[in-house]
Order: sequence, then structure tokens, then C-alpha cells
Amino acid sequence: MKHSIFKQTIAVFVTAIVLVSITAGIFSLVYNARRIGLQNAQYARGGASAAAQVIENVDLDKLQSSDTSEMYTKTRDVFRGICQSLELEYLYLYIPNQDEQNIRFIMTVASDDEKDKIVAAERGLNVVVPRILTAQEQTALNGDELAKAYAENNSFGNVYSWSYPVRDGNGNVIALIGSDYRANDIYRQAIQEAMLIIIPMIAVLLVVFLIELITMRRKIFVPVKRISNRMKGFVSEGGANFEPLNIHSGDEMQEIADSFEKMSEDISTYLNNIEKLTAERVQANVELEIASRIQCGIVPERTELTDERYEACAVARPAKEVGGDFYDCFIRNDGSVCVVIGDVSGKGVAAAMFMAMAKTMLKDCINSGLSPAEALNTANDALCSSNPEGMFATVFAAVLDTDSGVLHYANAGHTRPVIFGNSIEFLEVDAGIALGLFEDAGIMDCSVTLENNSGILIYTDGVTEAVNTRKEFFGEEQLLSAVQAVSSAKNAVNTLSEAVWGFVGEAEQFDDYTALALYYSGISKQALKLKPELSSLPELRDAVIKNADKNSNGKKIVLACEEVFVNIASYSNASCAEVSFENLNGVLTVEFSDDGVPFNPLSSELQDKEFEDFENGGMGIGLVKQLADKVNYRHENDMNILTLGFLLSEDGADK
Repeated sequence: MKHSIFKQTIAVFVTAIVLVSITAGIFSLVYNARRIGLQNAQYARGGASAAAQVIENVDLDKLQSSDTSEMYTKTRDVFRGICQSLELEYLYLYIPNQDEQNIRFIMTVASDDEKDKIVAAERGLNVVVPRILTAQEQTALNGDELAKAYAENNSFGNVYSWSYPVRDGNGNVIALIGSDYRANDIYRQAIQEAMLIIIPMIAVLLVVFLIELITMRRKIFVPVKRISNRMKGFVSEGGANFEPLNIHSGDEMQEIADSFEKMSEDISTYLNNIEKLTAERVQANVELEIASRIQCGIVPERTELTDERYEACAVARPAKEVGGDFYDCFIRNDGSVCVVIGDVSGKGVAAAMFMAMAKTMLKDCINSGLSPAEALNTANDALCSSNPEGMFATVFAAVLDTDSGVLHYANAGHTRPVIFGNSIEFLEVDAGIALGLFEDAGIMDCSVTLENNSGILIYTDGVTEAVNTRKEFFGEEQLLSAVQAVSSAKNAVNTLSEAVWGFVGEAEQFDDYTALALYYSGISKQALKLKPELSSLPELRDAVIKNADKNSNGKKIVLACEEVFVNIASYSNASCAEVSFENLNGVLTVEFSDDGVPFNPLSSELQDKEFEDFENGGMGIGLVKQLADKVNYRHENDMNILTLGFLLSEDGADK
């Protein structure tokens, strides 16, 4: 009797399911044990590192003074929180004594409440346990980083431990942090996770096997039997009375029965595939278009900020539908202007997603009041912890104090910016490290003071590396030449864009293009030229009242200014005089300048004059000093310059 193919197929399927299940179980068990072990080791290292940072920020001597002190209790709560959040078995702080071969515990916590009570008593403050330090503890005590956790079997069980050094202010190791996790938990969890994979997999394989067996019986074994019987009948009848099999299964059986129908089916399948591919391509284009619109919402093609003291303008032009360049310019709550520009490695959707994450983090950090370097370092650590693709971004961030013109900035591997205005030059910046590469990048804050009517231009490498049809780069020299005579942020960005795209011409854009300019106009002063005569007093009085803005201190401001001007008009022999006003942060500054005889009203000689000696001026200076909150004098360029400062009250108009 011939062997049944149907039964042989069942045997092959059952054998395959058993072998696949065993192989998958072994692989899953080994993989999960290794993965969970590495994960727990990272948790142990992270817990020890976090605990070490906590201890380095407290007074260790004071911590050891009493286990009932508030500091000790709070520190222990923090240790326990770390231990529980990372699912560690134990977390402890101790001081080794190599000479006496023992260790003295300062603090020990456990995740479990009952175990925590036990270790608090048995491994609490100043509990000394004789023990020879392990090689790993020796490594940590020398200040070196451990390569991996080490197995240890002690009175508290079979655990894997991680030792981490605690340093003082000079970088010396003064104690060790130990973090433990149970070895048995690794294998138990690995087995559980393996079973979670194997059992569903076996069930799925069985269902697939049954479905496939039914399908094969209906589509293969039954049609084969029909073909066999029909072929026997065809031979016995000598080819007469041949009837089509009418098998319409759409597979090889139909191909054997009717080659013409199979040919038709192939053509139909081919056309269906073309239609499917076309639909998929249209869908992909639609998704890219949507992504491009979303990115334009995150990084607009153009942004402008304007104020009497500053102006910011930025443009962006991705090389593809979506890109990795980004910028941001916004006003912080303290009134300072913040600008950020960055360039993510790579192109396309992945770069755009990384860009959106980096841009959001940086804006949140800067808006919270962090300096540019603090914001970059914080964002860098966050990006490093969630960057499986190893992407990175070069970033330049700056914050402009609009009152002083001081620009605080930090650089993370970005191209150097250009200072323009009265002169033009590259700003030499620290190269820094791109975000997303390494934790603890150590990016530093720097600052530069922008003069009135000057600005800074920052850009991505898509500007200097723009290529024309002759494969030439735009370069830094052409960049400086393009913005040589610009006088505003908008002018700088527009002029640069025109120069770049005029240079590129018909060549294809290979890289994203982004440029941002911040222009500082400075603080404008209102100046009034007066004849040094008493007839000019009404004009002076009107100007003072206007600039004091009907403030409750306006009367004393007018009186003080009139006293100063009377002295200039009556005693200085000046041929010209000028008064300027500046209202800034609630302080009105009034500056008098004249070309008269040098006269310092703040000199000690003037303080000692008798009443009859004031005939040559200076009598009202004492009154001015009482009325003004600040009085300064200087003589420069043959001019007497007297500056008065008045605090403006917040209670409104004159009473």
C-alpha cells in the first residue's frame, strides 16, 4: 500500500512545530536572561549613580551624626525612592576600611517594606561588618568605572552588585554606593517572558497548521485526485469526449487544468499589482505632503519679530518635503529675545521627527529661565537617553538682554555666526559638542555685547555649502561679502537669500537652507538743544513734564532740572547746552551737557563753601542732590556732563 501524502504532511508539520518551539524557547530564554541582566545592571548603575549624586550634595559628616536627624531621614527616603523606582533589591552607602578589612555602613534601604526594616537595623548607621573588599569595590574605590555588575552571595541572598564611588569637593573618593538586584529574579523573569512567547507561538502555529491542512486538502489533495481520475478517463477514452476540468482555484491546479485561463489570471494579477503600487505611491506622496505642512507649522518658512530696540527675522527652506533644519525666535517672560538654530543629521522624515523633539525641548528649557548652555546641556541629556537611531543635531542658542545689548550664547557644534553692523566679522565661538552624541557634553555659556545698530547672523551649513552648476561652494567669503552693508535683520536675511539662490541658479538644492538674524537697535535717547539762557526754562520744563509722564515725582524732577539749568545759564558762560532723557526700567535719567567753564558740583571744595561764596554758581546743587536719587558728573571732550537719575513711582499722576 502506498504511503499517504496527507499523513506524511501531518507528521512533517507536527515535527516542525516541536522543533521550532524548542528552538524558540531556548533562544528566548537565553536572550531574555541576557537582556534582563543587562537591564538590571543598568538600573543598578543608574541607582548607584543617582544615590552618589545625592550624597555628594549633602554634608556626609553631618549625615553620619545621627540616624534620627531630619537630613538622615530625608536622605534615606530619597534612597528608598530610587531603590523602589528602579526595582532594586538593596541600595546602601558605606565606607570601606582596607587596613582593618571591614566596612562601616552609613545607610541601607530595601524595596520591600519588611526587608527594609531588617536592613535598617542590621545594616544601619555605623554598623561595622568584617569583609575583604572585592576587586570591583577596589576598582570603584580607586575612582574607576566598573565594566559590569558582579555576582555576590551574602547573608541577604544571591545578588548581583554594582559599586559606585562617592567623591568630595576635590574629587577624592570618600565612600561607596552599593546597589543589588537578585540573580534569581533574572532567571524567573526570563522564564516567564519566554513562556509568554512560546505558549502563544505554539497556539498560533497549531491554528496555522490546521488552517493550512484544511486549505491544502481542499486546494491540493482533492484537485490532484480529480486530475488523476480525469487523466485516467481521458486515456481510457482515447482523448474523446474531453471536458474541461473547470478548476478555478487560482493556483497551480488551475494552471495544469487550463493554461489559457492561467495566462489570463497572470495578466490580471499583474495589473492588480500595478494598481496597488500606484495607490501606495500616491498615499506616500500624500503623507509626505501632510508631513511637510506639519513641519511648516513647527518651523515656518519665515518669521519676523520687531520692536523699537530689536528686530529678528528667519527663513527656512528644506531640500526635500521635510528636513532636519530648524529655528526658533521668541520673547521670554523677562523681555529678553531668544533665538535658536539647529541642523539635524540626515534628511527626510526621521530627521524631521528628531528636529521637532529637539526644538520643543530647547524652547521649554529656555522659556523656563535656563541660560543657553544650561538649556543645551539639559536637552542633550534628554536626547541621549532616547536616541535609538544615534541621530544628532548641531545647535546655536542665544538670549539677548534688550536693556544692555548683552548677548548670552552657547554653541553645540554649529557653524560660527557673523556679527554685522558697524563692522562685519565672524564671531569666534567654542566648537562644542553636537546634541545627542554624548551625555554630560559640558557646553559653556559665553557672551558678547552688541553695539547699537549691530546684529548677529546665524545659519546652517546649507548656506555656505550651497552648490552651483559648476560644483562650487558658496563659502564663507561670499557670505561676508553678501551681508557687508546690511542694516537690519530683515535686510540681512533677504540679502543673503538672494545672494545664495542667485549663486545656485538652476542647480539642485542638496541641503536644507536656514538663516536667522537678530538686530539690536539699542536704546534711543531723546535729546533737546537749548540756548543757555533763562528764557529757555519753559521749553525745558515742558520736556521734563513730558518725559516724567505726569508721574507723582514729576514736581521734584522739574525743580531739580530747573535748578541745574539756572546754574548753567547764569554762571557757566556756555555757548550751547543740551538735555537728553532716557526712561528705562522705572528710572528717568536726565543728562545735561554744556561747553562752559569746567565745574564739578560734586567736588569736596564745593561742600565747604560759605553762603556768600555761591555767587559764581552751585547754590542750588545741594537742593538737586536732595531731590535726585542719583547724581554723576564728568568732563569729557571739553563738555560738562551732569547726569541725574530719578526713580519713577508706580502710583500714577500728580496728587
